[in-house]
Amino acid sequence: MSWIHERDFCRVIEFLIGAGLEGPVNVCAPEPLPNRDFLRAYRHAWAMPLGLPSTAGLIRLGAAVMNSEAELLLKSRSTVPERLLRAGFEFEFPAWPEAITTLVKEVREVGHAPR
Repeated sequence: MSWIHERDFCRVIEFLIGAGLEGPVNVCAPEPLPNRDFLRAYRHAWAMPLGLPSTAGLIRLGAAVMNSEAELLLKSRSTVPERLLRAGFEFEFPAWPEAITTLVKEVREVGHAPR
């Protein structure tokens, strides 16, 4: 699963404005991970010991309720930002466990997501 921290997202956009890169660029962190590990780190950061398994059936049910496509989650790709890295961009949060820990800490300190 590919992801990106909100601060890195903003920094990537600023970088791209000045970098002169043409064509498509993957805007994601350099360390994708399986959904299971993503959710495990998420639960750990929030101190939630248990979570429901994300089975294909539950994902399809949730997608139907949200009028969305389950394939968006079930057919994910492991994407990396090769062009960004080659252009010299350095991520503040390359790994998900540190990123989600920081986000949760900010939410707990402020009482809501940072703006």
